[in-house]
Amino acid sequence: VEQVSIDEAYLDITGTENLFGCPEDIARRIKERVGKETGLTCSIGIAPNKFMAKVASDMNKPDGLKIISDSEVDQFLSILPVGKIPGVGKRTLEELRRHSVKTVGDLKRFSKEQLLEDFGKFGLRLYNIAKGRDNESVTPDREIKSISSEETLQKDTGDLSKLKDLVKEHAEKVAWRLRNEELKGKTITIKIKFSDFSAFTKSQTIAEATDSSKILRDSAMKLFLDSPIKRKVRLIGVAVSNLDVGKKEAQMSLFEDPGKTDKNRKVEEAMDEIRGKFGGKVIERGKE
Repeated sequence: VEQVSIDEAYLDITGTENLFGCPEDIARRIKERVGKETGLTCSIGIAPNKFMAKVASDMNKPDGLKIISDSEVDQFLSILPVGKIPGVGKRTLEELRRHSVKTVGDLKRFSKEQLLEDFGKFGLRLYNIAKGRDNESVTPDREIKSISSEETLQKDTGDLSKLKDLVKEHAEKVAWRLRNEELKGKTITIKIKFSDFSAFTKSQTIAEATDSSKILRDSAMKLFLDSPIKRKVRLIGVAVSNLDVGKKEAQMSLFEDPGKTDKNRKVEEAMDEIRGKFGGKVIERGKE
């Protein structure tokens, strides 16, 4: 298993059919277990390699299951928009369109040398993808670089009270996930996407790495209050990066009340235990 982020991972099931059944059966059992243990849906893509599995998993979110067999690879790639290739940003997409490339199938018109000349090292990646190749293996124990929690709202909103509650909720989730992974972080980032699909991010780096719900909640709220909320919001999220192993004791501030800090930690531990048993949404703090 290679964990890419808090909510995304690759699983190599090569040679496991005798133990766990066919790929589709494995995927359906995973979806069923995730639903029972967390109350959440998940999407799974099954394919010969990581690139196609990633694209397949994105096709039917939030509760899909897409299978691409070896015999379907060419047909699948021939109509896949190049914008779906991980790593193809706005500039690369514009350059591809300038070459009249709209689908992965269109890339087959170009030689390896042409793609290398036009796109540098990424050209080799494009050439291999056009051939259905992805030699990148599943890498267990991949280093986690950030932990985040975000939400696309069912309806865009400019309600500041609701948005503040969401900031607190997602900061709490990030703190819980940090403690669950035995990590602490120094850089807190808030992400906001508006109704016109424009996006805004703002970050703050604190002196000591932390997994404290209160510190992350307060920092995220300060970032939110400093953000230009002039349009309705469609997505809001909180992330923590600049991570460190979390077991070492944090340096206590000269102005902190030791009793209050200990009380906050005990409350967090109790909430973490409940979330671990019943899922992340089962308990939240009351409004302060």
